[in-house]
Amino acid sequence: MRVRYARALCAIAILIMVNVLPGVLGASTTPKLELSLIPQSPFNYFYPESDTTITLCIRNLGDTAAEVEVRLIRLPPNVILNGRDGIGLPLRVTVRENSVFFHSLALIALENARDGDICFEMVGDNNNVLDRRSLSMRRLSPRLTPKELISKVMERGFSGDVSMFCIPKYRRYWHPELNEMGEAIAGYVWLIVTPQGNFLIDDNIGEILEENLILPWQVEAVEYGEARVWCGSGFENMRVPTVRIMGDASFDFNRFELYYARFEDSPVWIVRQLFYWAYGGGIEEIPDTERIELWISAENGEKLFTISDYHHHAFRYDPVEAYTILAYFHCPLAEDLPQSWFDFLLAEYENVYPASKIQYDHMGFLPVHPLIRATREYEPLIRRNLLGVGIISVLYIFPKIRRRSGKKDQEAMRIIASKK
Repeated sequence: MRVRYARALCAIAILIMVNVLPGVLGASTTPKLELSLIPQSPFNYFYPESDTTITLCIRNLGDTAAEVEVRLIRLPPNVILNGRDGIGLPLRVTVRENSVFFHSLALIALENARDGDICFEMVGDNNNVLDRRSLSMRRLSPRLTPKELISKVMERGFSGDVSMFCIPKYRRYWHPELNEMGEAIAGYVWLIVTPQGNFLIDDNIGEILEENLILPWQVEAVEYGEARVWCGSGFENMRVPTVRIMGDASFDFNRFELYYARFEDSPVWIVRQLFYWAYGGGIEEIPDTERIELWISAENGEKLFTISDYHHHAFRYDPVEAYTILAYFHCPLAEDLPQSWFDFLLAEYENVYPASKIQYDHMGFLPVHPLIRATREYEPLIRRNLLGVGIISVLYIFPKIRRRSGKKDQEAMRIIASKK
């Protein structure tokens, strides 16, 4: 009985040693920390009345974990910064040794937003500043003037009685430096609507891209929203199709954005609906930001698919009429998907956006399945405890092997003795 107690105490001591000792031994080393901001030039722009992802990247090149705090120092004029996943600012985080930590924020550019710097500083123990970084954000404005557009309309034999809508070209939500096909081309298209028809002009080169498209407000949908669109002399509300939202409606406000893109070499409209939890909501995960996109053919009005956030990932799914926002942790799910987050991860993970080599987006950067990511995050802990279990196994198994070996030796000696 005493031997059993002794082994149990040894097993506990081994587990404590493999978990505590590495931290004690590593406490004297110095972490090497760097802060960087994304997106960098030439992708450091924002469209007015739009949401742009700003990502903090904290690199720990040292051999010990470090606790840091990242603080917002400055913002461009007339923009709002909203957090996500229940993490706001200042951001307090422990960055493991030899690892990179990403955290994204939503930069909301208001109608009168202007160029400016977004600045953060990273501090360690005793408020000593470890790093300070600034990111210059530029307001991207249309190039063509209403006068130039009227001239192009009249060149085609149309009257000057037209409506103009300046629509931003699509940019990915998690990767602001990439668009849906992997190469970002910043800018706008002008949707010119005349009594004789409509056509689309590229704001960068002034050429006509498409003619007689299905207009966004002509698309049939179960729900509509209002996106703020530049019309040559100011912003106006444009009626855009969207999906019905069910479930947790505790968000403080939501917004709609309209984009233009090409999908499989055909023109498409993208309606992005964004949800912000900034102040209330009655749950712990505040602040937070989520989005749902509806992709629509601009040729025939067909709904192609939806894209939604799901816990740092972007999912493409077949078009549905409604999405449910799960309570307690905000994740929009298509109405015909399993409502269990675990079932959803296992069942639908292959059906993701975009149609590119990057299948999975963790904070927009790491192509890792969430189950594998969770394993990697705890890899040092798992490795140490596996080592401890291995040592404990030897502690229990080796005596049994010795006893069995001893019994075999004794049996062999008896056999030899009997033969004599």
